[in-house]
Amino acid sequence: SHYFLACAPEALHQDSRPPCKVDADTYLQRGWCRLEQWAFMAINGSAQMYVFDSSLSQLSSRRRWIEESVNVFNGHFTHEADKALLVDVVLGLYGLAVIAALDPSVAAGRHLSCGKGPQHVPQQASPPLAGPQLIELIAERRGLIFPRQHFGDLVDRLEAELEWGARESECLARESTSTSTTYRAARTARRTLDHTGSPSHRTCSV
Repeated sequence: SHYFLACAPEALHQDSRPPCKVDADTYLQRGWCRLEQWAFMAINGSAQMYVFDSSLSQLSSRRRWIEESVNVFNGHFTHEADKALLVDVVLGLYGLAVIAALDPSVAAGRHLSCGKGPQHVPQQASPPLAGPQLIELIAERRGLIFPRQHFGDLVDRLEAELEWGARESECLARESTSTSTTYRAARTARRTLDHTGSPSHRTCSV
């Protein structure tokens, strides 16, 4: 997808007993909702992410929103056991973001050519997040984003493997000769996602 839109106007959740109010804040509090935002950011950055509550605005203009969206494990889950299922997913998303920071050639920096995007959106107050900025944001909140009780030392091991693979690939100047299968797999996945999401291969209507 080229765009991410969270449609979260204030409303009553009729399935709750009694019905409770839901809005953009309750959307952001949910762990699964945070995960879907991080998944988009890890591949595309935040430039084409929007939220509609009472009006349409870019998520990159809401710094707190971006900060909370990567804090999946401190979000609300109906079933706490779901957190254990997300460890591999979050590690994978983080790996894609690390790859984009280590090697800008595979970052999703492409420009859309199939439309101008949603109209009547206020000018953003801060620049959108891309790979390196996302990594910096995660580093600032590392302990919260990757709680030890769920991740142990997996994040340290992933970072070490990817950084080693990047150095080795640069020294050899031939990715195919790198012995780091983790790095090769992550870089290939990153390239594949960018390729399949390219406007030249997909059409969009906004």
